[in-house]
Amino acid sequence: MKRKANPKTQKARSAVMRNIIYIIGLIVVVLFILSLLGLR
Repeated sequence: MKRKANPKTQKARSAVMRNIIYIIGLIVVVLFILSLLGLR
């Protein structure tokens, strides 16, 4: 059941990937700040 990836789904997929990377970055920053506050 392989379908050819049309540009619409590829664009949506890249947008989702960007959102995931953005969310992971935010989580890393939050954890970093929390660890800094915890060390003090």
